[in-house]
Amino acid sequence: MRMKRKHNITLSKVERKVIKHRRLFIFHKRDEPDDYWYRMLMEEVAELTLALEGKHEHTPDLELTEIAGICINWIEKINDENET
Repeated sequence: MRMKRKHNITLSKVERKVIKHRRLFIFHKRDEPDDYWYRMLMEEVAELTLALEGKHEHTPDLELTEIAGICINWIEKINDENET
């Protein structure tokens, strides 16, 4: 039996959403230390937990998008540091 997808969203829409949230932090926060990125990530994970329980103003989709944006920025920061 094949399960129906609950959400009909294409990968390109997801990518655009993640990139939008990534860009919110790329310029003015890029040089922050790793503990800043860790705190940001943990804050969003906590918000995701609340959203999954219906106890947060944002949807799980938004929280996951913010988490993905933070992860991309943090990975790029680490890669930039390793290249210098």
